[in-house]
Amino acid sequence: MLGPGRGRGWWVRVIAVIFTVGGLVIALAFALGVARDAAPQPEQAPHAVQTAPDCLPREGSVTLVDPDEVTAIRLDAALDRVDSWLDGHAPATANAWNRPASRAELVTLQRDLGVPLPSELVIALTRHNGARADGFTLPPAYRPLSARDILTTAIEMCERGAGRRDGDVPFAKGDAGVLYLAEGGVYRYPGGQLHAASLTDLLERTADRLDGGGSAEYRPDVDAIGTLRWVSE
Repeated sequence: MLGPGRGRGWWVRVIAVIFTVGGLVIALAFALGVARDAAPQPEQAPHAVQTAPDCLPREGSVTLVDPDEVTAIRLDAALDRVDSWLDGHAPATANAWNRPASRAELVTLQRDLGVPLPSELVIALTRHNGARADGFTLPPAYRPLSARDILTTAIEMCERGAGRRDGDVPFAKGDAGVLYLAEGGVYRYPGGQLHAASLTDLLERTADRLDGGGSAEYRPDVDAIGTLRWVSE
């Protein structure tokens, strides 16, 4: 048998070994965890909009249609007038535009829609990629959509049906429905009523209303913080 002194020494060594082994295990686990956290993780793909099966055409052209010079000049001039009026009268709304859409974003949108983007819409999106929820609206309350929101809205229209045709491209949305482009004209969804002869025509009419010209059922009204709203005459 072990004497009292030797017995105590043996147990002390056993306990020391146990603590040493346990410490090594903990240290190893910690090191593995740090290494795992430090290791480069696979890059997460950006969130993609899921299209309904067999709803929208697939893999549209990646070549954007260039606008004709006359249309480009008219549309740019109308947008200049809108921006100038907002800068001078409704600064809160002027500051609520989204950044311009990149060419890559527009190519991706056209590919995913499966139909050519109207050249007027390409010009508009390269100026302002839609407006934020508290931003500019076309009268009476249609908010211009971003490239991403255009695709989402097109999918919603496609899933609902209700008279939507291939090639209809939404560009503004409000409580009353959607404005979309089809064969050059601007139409209201649902219903399919003609709203304007073209996007350029709609923006020119909007600029006229902001400047107080022409007869219209809506006029601009700006609140105390500089936000534009349209009110009926």
